[in-house]
Amino acid sequence: MKKIFMNLSLKFKITIINFIIVVIAVSFLGIFFYNLYVKNVIGEVGNYQAQNTDFIKNDIGLIEDNITSLSTNLIINQDFQYMLGLSPSQIANISKSSSDLNTSINLELNALVSNDYISYISVYTSNGYNYYYSKNGSCTGNPYSSISSLTNVKKAIQLTGEPYWTSLSNNGEGILINNTDSKLTMFKGIININNLKVQGLLIVCIDWDTVWSYVPKSENYIYVIADGNGNIVSSASDYSQIKDFGINLNKSIPGYSTIPNKSVVKINGNSYLFTRSSIPKENFYIISLLPIGMALQDVRSIIPVMILVVFVCLAFSLIISIFTSSLVTKPVKKLIEAIHHAKKGDLMKKVNFYYNDEIGVLGNEYNNMLDELNLLFNRVLQMEIRNKESEIKAMQEQINPHFLYNTLDSIYLKALKSNDFDTADMIYSLSHIFRLTLNCGNEFFSVKDEKELMENYLSLQKIRFKDKLDYSIMFDERMLDVNIPKLTLQPFVENSITHGIENSILPIKIEINGFYEQDMLTFTIKDNGSGIDPEILNEILSEKKKVNEGNSHGFAINNVKERLRLYYGENQKFEISSQTGVGTVVSIKISEIALQK
Repeated sequence: MKKIFMNLSLKFKITIINFIIVVIAVSFLGIFFYNLYVKNVIGEVGNYQAQNTDFIKNDIGLIEDNITSLSTNLIINQDFQYMLGLSPSQIANISKSSSDLNTSINLELNALVSNDYISYISVYTSNGYNYYYSKNGSCTGNPYSSISSLTNVKKAIQLTGEPYWTSLSNNGEGILINNTDSKLTMFKGIININNLKVQGLLIVCIDWDTVWSYVPKSENYIYVIADGNGNIVSSASDYSQIKDFGINLNKSIPGYSTIPNKSVVKINGNSYLFTRSSIPKENFYIISLLPIGMALQDVRSIIPVMILVVFVCLAFSLIISIFTSSLVTKPVKKLIEAIHHAKKGDLMKKVNFYYNDEIGVLGNEYNNMLDELNLLFNRVLQMEIRNKESEIKAMQEQINPHFLYNTLDSIYLKALKSNDFDTADMIYSLSHIFRLTLNCGNEFFSVKDEKELMENYLSLQKIRFKDKLDYSIMFDERMLDVNIPKLTLQPFVENSITHGIENSILPIKIEINGFYEQDMLTFTIKDNGSGIDPEILNEILSEKKKVNEGNSHGFAINNVKERLRLYYGENQKFEISSQTGVGTVVSIKISEIALQK
């Protein structure tokens, strides 16, 4: 896969990479904003659920406050308090008669019974007064002697007149007989105001179904009431999974009160939005559950729209990617086209970029390379022309060279026969100089031949100047077989003699050395002559050629410099240092790398 991708064109690579980046970015943003929207919707729905649970809580609170108030009115009624002071026998007579006392108490009891949400009332006193009321006769109560030991009764007695609210299950829990529905129940101890002692018990029951009847019906929302242990006390309707919720929660979580309010919980594999509201009096919690699918129904309706928007964004990004990749690859195509022209020999075809980015820099470097190539080709062409001219000149000079050599040999032999040994040596050296200089028309010869040429030349000049000239030639044996341009060193030796000895009355010594220095083939020609005038030296080093009698030696020096530059370019160094009256040092260095090419 990587190989296939890397073999694609640059335009396709940029388009694919841009498109992948946009897909990742759009997907990330889509998921992020979708989750954010879901979170906001869940928050709003949770607030609505919390309002509903608070409504149920307030409704239950109003019912409880009303019953508490009516029960208090009953207990503090003067006739009811008077009745608490009667003996059991007196109570029996009152119950059988229609006395004003009995009528007054019944009026207070009727105030309780008149509330249609009350399903059961029982009144027990220690002097034997009993009262029972059951709506529709659905259940009856056990006598006080049977319930006095029950936990709920004991808690109510201990509160000394304060109401104790709880919930009785459908089995009545020993309080009620033949009960079939769970009931919200108030237990309240009857206080004798005269001695502040508990002398009885008041029980008021409310059917939970009556409480739920005040709650707005909804098929989607589930409302339950659970106690502090997580047990389901009552539910708005018979949801078996909600009853399982109470049992499972009690087993799996230490307390449902630890679940964060307005959060999503799992119940039997299904997700629900969970909210709760506490009822402090009974230590109950009103729990509201809404299937998360119903909560997010509106959210899911926008998913197709989101998908459409994502596809539109991707399509637009693809178009932009193609356009931007074209902007990037267009200059590259221009550069490739120019390279194709260069391959065909057209080195004048340059590229023009308007920007200074990396591709623009590459184009400028390509243009600079073409300029360098054109310059190099011109140099090579000039060198080839000069080589041809040298070959023609060599051929012209070699027209019957044997005639010259034979003539010199004849003169050499005649000088020997005449015992003119100086003349013979001069003729011998001159003959070797001619042979080495012509070199069969070749532009290069070995360092060994250059050394031999200078030895013959200096030998010839030694005969001429005698003690006025002294010289030494020291070359590293390793460099003798290296080829260099012909007549590279000899012109400088000739200059040392011509402008040194002829302008000086003192003896002249010329030292010629060849050695390796830091991977450079190095030659030095040093003399102690009269030196070079600074003005003339500056003209030589600045390559200014003046054709006059005074400085004709500059031609030979510039000729050597030009040939070295043409053959070796930047891989050679040429230096001259001179001081008037002290002498001159010429240094030529050629890189071994250049010599190997």
